Amino acid sequence: MTGTVSVRERVFRFYAVGSIGVAVQLSALAVLTKSFSLNYMVSTALAVEMAVIHNFFWHEHWTWRGRTFEPNSLCLRMGRLWKFNVANGLVSIVINVVLTRAFVEVAGIPYMIANLMAIGSGSVMTFLINEMFVFTE
Repeated sequence: MTGTVSVRERVFRFYAVGSIGVAVQLSALAVLTKSFSLNYMVSTALAVEMAVIHNFFWHEHWTWRGRTFEPNSLCLRMGRLWKFNVANGLVSIVINVVLTRAFVEVAGIPYMIANLMAIGSGSVMTFLINEMFVFTE
């Protein structure tokens, strides 16, 4: 595999990884809310963080593979994880918590469907953050 990946291919990879991340997030949301009896807002924030960490490792190794220099350097990897978590994670948590709450409390949508809608709403923004800030060339 070459290090050069077109933007079109990165977008495909981003959404492929994101699809698995959605499954991670929704599964965590269901378990945290139902099995641990956490409030859906707390569960949403924790589930987003789980998906963010999951997605980081896939994005680093596949989506933006050609942009991750010295992948064995723990210091560089931790720096990327920090940038990813602060930028992408913070945006994802804010979008998910705010929109999930709005969809549930204003529109009366069940929290699982509301969270799925929130994920879709923030996906373009998180791709751009990763493309321009986290995995820069």
